[in-house]
Amino acid sequence: MTERTGTERGSATTGAEPAAAAPAAEPTTEVEPLRTNDRTTVLVGCAVWAVLLVLGLVNRRTLEAEGHGWWVWTCVAGLVLGLVGLAWLQVRHRRLVASGRAPSKSPTG
Repeated sequence: MTERTGTERGSATTGAEPAAAAPAAEPTTEVEPLRTNDRTTVLVGCAVWAVLLVLGLVNRRTLEAEGHGWWVWTCVAGLVLGLVGLAWLQVRHRRLVASGRAPSKSPTG
């Protein structure tokens, strides 16, 4: 009789046989990434933040009186981060072109 430790699995501790290995899945074809127009998406987001910033600046006194003065800074942060994202998209596109992996017609610009 052999002694089994708690880390071994099998019929000694449960009374059941170990499950058979699942059959190997058939190879699947690799799916190409979805091409999107990221530049337009970021530009629309920047435009929304810019409009909200203007509205916040117009109503700044009211916002500050009600304790919402930080909303203006949220709009500034959103706009700045959107511009950083736009710059990153440009850098990314240039790197893809340099490596030869850029699509024939760039959706980013």
